[in-house]
Amino acid sequence: MKKRGLFYLYTLLLGSLFFATQLSAQVSINQDNSTPDPSAMLDVKSSDKGVLIPRMDSLGRQAIADPADGLLVYDSTTASFWYYDLEQWIEIRNARQTISLSDLDPEPDRFTCMETISTLELGFTTDFIDDMGDYLVIIDLTGDDSLRIIDVSDPLHPYFLAAVPYNGTEIDLLVADGYAYVSALGTNSFLSIYDLNNPASPVLTKELAVNSYRDPRYLAQSGNYLYVSEAVTDSLMIFDVSDPYNPIFTGGLAFSAPGLITIDGNYLYLCDRSVNRLKIVDITDPLHPVQVGETGTGGTPDRGLAVAGGIAYVGINNRLRVFDVSDPFNPVQVNNINLGFFSKHYELQGNYLYMTNSSDLLAVLISAFLTFR
Repeated sequence: MKKRGLFYLYTLLLGSLFFATQLSAQVSINQDNSTPDPSAMLDVKSSDKGVLIPRMDSLGRQAIADPADGLLVYDSTTASFWYYDLEQWIEIRNARQTISLSDLDPEPDRFTCMETISTLELGFTTDFIDDMGDYLVIIDLTGDDSLRIIDVSDPLHPYFLAAVPYNGTEIDLLVADGYAYVSALGTNSFLSIYDLNNPASPVLTKELAVNSYRDPRYLAQSGNYLYVSEAVTDSLMIFDVSDPYNPIFTGGLAFSAPGLITIDGNYLYLCDRSVNRLKIVDITDPLHPVQVGETGTGGTPDRGLAVAGGIAYVGINNRLRVFDVSDPFNPVQVNNINLGFFSKHYELQGNYLYMTNSSDLLAVLISAFLTFR
């Protein structure tokens, strides 16, 4: 009897040690007996079932004692996921929610990391600026009516490099492939083209007469083609600028009241102001552009427009509306953000959307409201 008791004791001890070893190792939950991935502590595999994260209301979430950074729960009150980080709960927004700019960062001062490193006194007012590598191209609105080049190769010591006069009242400025295009209203010009390949000596290459093309608005360029939204004939006009000294009008496409335009890939995006629509044009064949999709904007889309990565950003009054345009034939609004100010001049760089208001340049972290993707 004593030997049998010792046998049972040894068996129990070995089993306990084996069980304890299993608890400290990786865990795989599946139906095919596969081993866990080497990089995972827990590997769950299924083709017809999911994982349920702990669910609770907001009171329950906030009552969790000493939550660890990275703790994830589903809040049934807000119908969204929340995770804990840096002593605060942070909500993971979904596409159905409308958020304000303040929601993107409840403590905006945390990210005040911009510093003025140099200042160049302009001596005039400007509302148009574009970049060309080590140079900035700007329009002088109140001085001697000129297009000016600023050398910024040394950001600590920028300086005026050159200037060349222009005619008319400018509407838009576009710099591409060593040339500057300025749309303007006036007695002498509709579209002015400047050769900037020698930035120290810019040259006016061509002026297209206003009596031929009337009322230009905004510019976009892709390859050898320049696209211009025009307000008198209400059309999108297309020019072959493969020879910038001799641009050729190739045709266009009619709209109700074309305004802001931009290009991403093979598609041109146009804000039609009179009908409050964002319209998408396939320009794969620039000689035969075809509208393929459109969607309502919920207001006059005349504040700003930028598109990248299948997402379109449209400024309307004090709001920023976000559209999923990954399917150009079926664009869908996915967010509506209250900026709290009137914005304009949108520019996308990486994860940031840059915009201006009456006196400031602002950068908005766009990934904060793209979690739906």
